[in-house]
Amino acid sequence: MISTVKDNRPADLPARLHLFHDRYLEKEGLLDLVDWPPGSFTDGEVGERDNHEMMPINTVVNALHYQAVTRMRQIAEVLGHHDDAQRFAQQATRVGDAINQKLFDTTRGVYVDGQGSTHASLHANMFPLAFGLVPADRVPGVLAFIQSRGMACSVYGAQYLLEGLYDAGAAEYAMSLMTARTDRSWWGMIQQGSTMTLEAWAHCYKSNLDWNHAWGSVPANIIPRKLMGIEPIAPGFAKVRIAPQPASLTHAYLKFPTPKGPIEMNYQVSSDGQSSWEVIIPRDIDVEVAPALTQKIHIRRR
Repeated sequence: MISTVKDNRPADLPARLHLFHDRYLEKEGLLDLVDWPPGSFTDGEVGERDNHEMMPINTVVNALHYQAVTRMRQIAEVLGHHDDAQRFAQQATRVGDAINQKLFDTTRGVYVDGQGSTHASLHANMFPLAFGLVPADRVPGVLAFIQSRGMACSVYGAQYLLEGLYDAGAAEYAMSLMTARTDRSWWGMIQQGSTMTLEAWAHCYKSNLDWNHAWGSVPANIIPRKLMGIEPIAPGFAKVRIAPQPASLTHAYLKFPTPKGPIEMNYQVSSDGQSSWEVIIPRDIDVEVAPALTQKIHIRRR
């Protein structure tokens, strides 16, 4: 695993990161970033870290490290750099195994904040869940803990929280967070008068927030990708997977732009409780439908 603590990192790491004259490096050294800004709303402080305990070996940072080398493996495979792909695959396995062996509390069934920590934050659990690090037999416990914490993260962290929830099948809870009417919600942003997503949930959580931050617009990608379930699985939308998770919704409509033309989806639940999907899709897009939905989805070509 990796660490930003000076004694634990290679001496040439700042140079490899091109941090030759960085003012933060000179003043404070390298620092881990779990969520921003620091602190915890649960104690009435300004911040979004859910009381996360910063440790030399940090669970969130190493989960991100795992995801980075996993993506590098995928890139190397596409480019035909097979030796690199194998090296990144081995690194991902090593990091993933270390996280699950050293940063998981088997007694409580949750990931702790870092090596040596006894505190478990939302972040230490939602990042491993979102990145596919959690073994299947551990998912129920991790998911239950995540659901006990609510929206204990920033608008930035909400991306990983909702990703992990939908990927774990917790669609109803995920939708409840997107439609919540609290000051830590997108409804709350609208209530403040914003016509664009904010930098933070509210002024009380960040006194100098700005009112035009795209990183706060998580539902704009989660709704089409996870709730309505349209995700490209080949470059240029040559092929898409359709695997919606509408939870308790009784109707939904989406017009989703692609380079090959729009995909339209219409969802209805009839009075007798039967659900159906009508999908209109461009002729030159191949489709893979989630097996459980093959009898409920009717696909028409444009």
